[in-house]
Amino acid sequence: MTTQPQHLPKPFPPKLGYDQLYIDDDIDDNHYEPDQWKEIRLRPGLTAEQVYQKLPSAETFEYGGYLTKTRIRFVKCGSTSADVPRHRSSCTFHSHPTNLSGTFPDLPSSSDLYGFLFKEPLRSITVGKNLVWVFNKTPKTLPMIKKLKRWQTKNLLAVTRELRENPKYEGRVLDEFQNIALTALGLDWPSRRRDLNDSLLKQWPKLIAKTLKFDVTVYSRNQ
Repeated sequence: MTTQPQHLPKPFPPKLGYDQLYIDDDIDDNHYEPDQWKEIRLRPGLTAEQVYQKLPSAETFEYGGYLTKTRIRFVKCGSTSADVPRHRSSCTFHSHPTNLSGTFPDLPSSSDLYGFLFKEPLRSITVGKNLVWVFNKTPKTLPMIKKLKRWQTKNLLAVTRELRENPKYEGRVLDEFQNIALTALGLDWPSRRRDLNDSLLKQWPKLIAKTLKFDVTVYSRNQ
């Protein structure tokens, strides 16, 4: 029996029915050509933190990718978005741009959290400038996934129509929709305008864990 390395999550027992929550999630997420992908090989015996310290980032764009037992595979994505392959691994990651005006690289976005709930991987990693956030689904997360899917089925058309009709949200409809969805789940999204200070960083992992029922680990990133 092969031992699962620390940097990959352990699968849920089949009796929990986790796979059934995503049975209709058949979107093709292979947006990149084979020669666009890069690899970092992992030597055996590394801790999870040692592996995550190897995850790449860039100043003005995002990387997206996934982890296997022996490799980090990643591809260059957009300036503020990453198409992370959801079906290739139980552990995906993306990096935030570390030096792009108007962004907050060390704070997970609403898209990070919403996307993790809505997509199948069990572990998601957000790489910032100074921090690495690791989110794990737990058995207690499953009711939150069901709640989000029910809310979206009921509200998707009405909420997006209202946002599109409001000039205030031009170009930001998806982001605002995700904020609204997370608020419906009970997550009080912090003001992105205030300083990213120590008290917020201490507060936010606990709030995410309490509200969305994730396990949250935050590592300082080696520079």
